Amino acid sequence: MVTLDDDTQRRAAAGDPRGFVERDMAHGPLVIDEVQLVPELFRALKATVDRDRRPGRFVLTGSTRLLSEEGFADAFVGRIEVVELWPLSRGELHNNDDGFVDWAFSSSAPTISAGQLSRTDYLDRLASGGLPEAVQRDGPRRARWFQSYTTTLTERVVRQVSGIARTAELPRIIALCAARSGEELNVTKLASQLAIPARTLDGYLALLAKVFVIQLLPAWSTNISKKVVRRPKLIMVDSGLACHRASA
Repeated sequence: MVTLDDDTQRRAAAGDPRGFVERDMAHGPLVIDEVQLVPELFRALKATVDRDRRPGRFVLTGSTRLLSEEGFADAFVGRIEVVELWPLSRGELHNNDDGFVDWAFSSSAPTISAGQLSRTDYLDRLASGGLPEAVQRDGPRRARWFQSYTTTLTERVVRQVSGIARTAELPRIIALCAARSGEELNVTKLASQLAIPARTLDGYLALLAKVFVIQLLPAWSTNISKKVVRRPKLIMVDSGLACHRASA
C-alpha cells in the first residue's frame, strides 16, 4: 500500500505515473490511498488496465467521492467498481454480524422486543457516531476530536478539493445542516438564514457531499415525475458529527 499523503510518494507518482502504477505488480494488488491528489495517475491506470483487464489489480481509495474528480469518470468508465464506505455500524463496532439490513427487508414480519439499553445509552451512541477515532473517546475528548476534525476538514480537505479561499462560512453551514439533518432541503430558506446567495450555498453543499459530510437523499415517490421535482432530504453522514455541530 502507498499513500499519496506522503510527499515522496506523491512526487514519484506525478513525475512518472506509468512507472508508479506498474511497480510491484508481481507482489499482488497495488493499493493507492488518496489517489485524488495526483490526477495524472488516472490515465496511466486506464492504460495499464486496458493492457490487462484482470480485476482486482488496483484498489484506489480517497477522502472524496472519486467519481466527482475531474477526469476520473472519463478514465475509468466501465473499468471500476465503486464502494463507498460509511461510518461503522453498531455491529461492526462490536465485531458482531447484526444483519440489520437483511432483517429490515426480510419477507417475514420483524419481531420487535424491548432491549436492555436505556434512553441515555441510545443518546450516547448517537453522539458517538461511527467514526472509529471518535468512538474511542468519551466526553470532552470526543468533543475536542470533532472540533479538530471540523477544522481539518475546513482548512485542508475542502480547500484541497475545491481551491476555495473563503472557508469561514463552512462551520456555520455544517452546523445548520446538522440541525436540519433528516429534513427536506430548502436551499433558498437555508441561504437566507446564512445571509449568502442560494447559488453560493449550492456550491458549498455539493462540496460537503463530495467529502462525505452530508448526503442528499432523493425524494421517494411511485410517480417518477413527482420524484424528480420534489426536494431531497439532507442528512449528515455521521450522527456524532451532527450532534457535535448542532450543539456548537
